[in-house]
Amino acid sequence: MGATWGSAGEQRGMSRRRALASAGAASLGVAGAAAAGAGTGVATAAPVDPAGMVTADRVRLTVITPGLIRYEYSPTRRFENRPTLLAHHRRARSPRFRTRTADGTLELETDHLVLRCATGRFVSDDPQITLKHSGAQVHPTWLPDTYTPAPAGIAFAANLENWTSSIPPLPHGNLGGWLRCLDSVRAETSLQPGLLSRAGWHFIDDTHSVLVPDDADTPVRRPRRPGYRDGYIFVYGTDFRQALADLRTLSGAVPLLPRQAFGNWFSRYAAYDEHFYRDDLLPQYRRAGVPLDVLIVDTDFKAPNTWNGWNWNRKLFARPRRFLTWAHQQDLAVGLNIHPSISGDDARYPEAARTTGGTLRPALTPAARYFSALGRRIGGTLGPTFVWDLAERTHLRSFMALHDSFEADGVDFWWLDWIIDESLVGIPRAEIADDVWLARAYGRRRRAQTNRWVLLARNGASYWDMVGTRPGPWGGHRHTIHFTGDTYSTWETLAFEVAFTHAEGNIGMSYVSHDIGGFKGDTDPERYVRWMQFGAFSPIMRIHSQNLQTRRLPWEFAEPHRSAASTAMRLRSRLVPYLYTAARISHDTGLPMARGMYLTWPHRREAYDFRHQYMLGEDLLVAPVVRPAAAGTTKRIWFPEGRWVHLTGGESVQGPAIGDIPVHLADIPVYGRAGATVVMADRPRPAADPAAPLTARVFTGASGSSRLYHDDGHSDEHRDDGYTWTRIDWDDGAQALSIHTSAAGPAGAQWHPRITQIELVGVDGAPKGVSVNGVHVPDARWRYRQEARSAVAGIGAETADRSL
Repeated sequence: MGATWGSAGEQRGMSRRRALASAGAASLGVAGAAAAGAGTGVATAAPVDPAGMVTADRVRLTVITPGLIRYEYSPTRRFENRPTLLAHHRRARSPRFRTRTADGTLELETDHLVLRCATGRFVSDDPQITLKHSGAQVHPTWLPDTYTPAPAGIAFAANLENWTSSIPPLPHGNLGGWLRCLDSVRAETSLQPGLLSRAGWHFIDDTHSVLVPDDADTPVRRPRRPGYRDGYIFVYGTDFRQALADLRTLSGAVPLLPRQAFGNWFSRYAAYDEHFYRDDLLPQYRRAGVPLDVLIVDTDFKAPNTWNGWNWNRKLFARPRRFLTWAHQQDLAVGLNIHPSISGDDARYPEAARTTGGTLRPALTPAARYFSALGRRIGGTLGPTFVWDLAERTHLRSFMALHDSFEADGVDFWWLDWIIDESLVGIPRAEIADDVWLARAYGRRRRAQTNRWVLLARNGASYWDMVGTRPGPWGGHRHTIHFTGDTYSTWETLAFEVAFTHAEGNIGMSYVSHDIGGFKGDTDPERYVRWMQFGAFSPIMRIHSQNLQTRRLPWEFAEPHRSAASTAMRLRSRLVPYLYTAARISHDTGLPMARGMYLTWPHRREAYDFRHQYMLGEDLLVAPVVRPAAAGTTKRIWFPEGRWVHLTGGESVQGPAIGDIPVHLADIPVYGRAGATVVMADRPRPAADPAAPLTARVFTGASGSSRLYHDDGHSDEHRDDGYTWTRIDWDDGAQALSIHTSAAGPAGAQWHPRITQIELVGVDGAPKGVSVNGVHVPDARWRYRQEARSAVAGIGAETADRSL
């Protein structure tokens, strides 16, 4: 489609591996080129693909990419090929490399690094690495064999408010990456390290982590091999994007969630019944012109215990299947809250216990027993509560079987709220992150059901080890929407959430879900509006609060806060096509939806200093307001090189520049990259609708290109050829827009987006005329909006449906 505006930019490597043992021998390697039948000199438990592997005496190196090397040292010369939660795909990707051995030392060189190590013995600072981008010589720090978690589980009730004090300081230069949760966080706190560092490299010690074969439903502890070492060296300089791509290569892709996930979510810790959702809540949304897309039903739906019951509370949901059918008819996805324990008086306890062979154990801590008793609303009595060891096959089967009847009724996904229950993965803490293991189990279950939803849960550690320094969050991005827990409603918490959201991209986590508005305590109206505006431009927009008294819906506030918050939710609804595209790009590349500024501008100091702004997808700069108007009525924003155009107001700023931008209550500081096109729904619509008419919003002032991804929004056809990509090019000099859609294959041909309207943003005068494919558009079909500095033209669905 074209729219024009007339208005006032070598040799085969490793073919003979025995040559590596010869002193002074050198070879040029091309991974994957090993000759059939070549000797390896390696004793392994299972056949090994030699591509990209270099074995010399007790050392094996795997050149996964030029900037990602696996180092193994084995005193027994037995190496490990089975995957871990981190290393899901560790085969080489055919990089070129050179090797040399001499005097018991192996040297390997790629385009990014030179690695040297002893081959017959382990030296504590091996391997030695020279970083080609800086010339620096570095070495990994290996973890000790012993690990004692900070007390946060058994003594959880006493440590809930100060657990973050046990977080170790970040290594120098590391840009931060994660925390298990933000429970009880009131202000900014230290982060655990992520992959990205201004030093240009990072090391992950995977020595002690469990083995997780693809078909395994129990984790496998590594064989006892004293002295064995296994680690991954990432070298990337300032190419942080390549680092995240290498992590994706090693650890796997972020899943593509259903389109619904990027709309508006509702949740509240309150005993609502089906009549409230049907006759009260949904009509409230519709009267406000705000689509509701995802409904979380919190813990009170359960019986006999509202904390950990495994039956529907029939007083609230008399006919659950009817309720879920109704929800799906309204384009609502429904998730249920789960706490991983079961009370002894639950009607389903006998079957759960029988599946484990009678080995469920009682909860021991007062905190866990208290919450179970609280759930039954029986004051003063500590009821019998039982928990699972989820490392045991029968226990995991017992736990998962309790979900079956709910899913048969139509439940779409699960919110695992694992904060106080004593279930565990009965393997030493240094070897496994309980959160990641159980999320993987849910993920395998959903994939078998061809369901794109993944688990909403905390990530990276466990109830027993909240800090979770070892083994860390690695691999959790494949299975988790990160629920960040029960926060306090403070300005400081809001500010921290903004920085935290894009920092989690540094561990590959794209889907970060906060309690928008905060969980604990009411929030003042101004802070509520600013939180909602941040939520509208977050990966997941999920409002939540602790009770009926904590207001989180816009219409629970007076004007002007009601209108400002409602506007943010409507804008969120319209942004779904853009957000869904950002999610697909994340799936394909490893780049998170919310990106720290340094991912695109790593050489600019401001990219590190301005932590309360980020790029959402490829084209939107988001700078949420995180302080009250009493502290200032401007927002200081760093604008990188180029022209930046306000999303809704059309004002433009030429970068590089630092600007103090006036912000009134309804203002959301979001700017589009000049030359980019952000495709939005033409008006607020249900996120699940793949046939909704779309508006192509073009930010003028430079030429540029953008992309739009489109599929049915829910099936697994996106794994094959059931999707389309649309390329949108804007020529600023010619004032011309071209749109071309191509299907990945026959199954994608039906998913051409319906772009029915084009809007130019940042224009200072009305166009003289508009034409589409050389055909003049009647003046009645376009208009100029001076207050928004935009020109809007309707181009007709019949044109938008073509592939031109």
